[in-house]
Parts: sequence; C-alpha cells; structure tokens
Amino acid sequence: MLDKSFLDKATNEAVVALCDNHGVLMSDELFFGLMTTRKSGQ
Repeated sequence: MLDKSFLDKATNEAVVALCDNHGVLMSDELFFGLMTTRKSGQ
C-alpha cells in the first residue's frame, strides 16, 4: 500500500520500479489527489 509520505520522498523512478516489480495498492483519495494536484504540490 502506497501512502503520501512515501510518494513525497520517493523519486519517480523508485515508484515506477516498485509498481513494475510488485502488486501496489493506492487509496482512491491519494490517487485522485495525485491526478488533480500540480506537480509542485505532490
């Protein structure tokens, strides 16, 4: 399960590698927040 504190600190490459190699879950709230927030606020 991914959470905001991990995503705030992880590089894009780290997140992609994690998702490529493991089954990853993300809450709806976090997903929609990422989709609707500017990059600087993510």
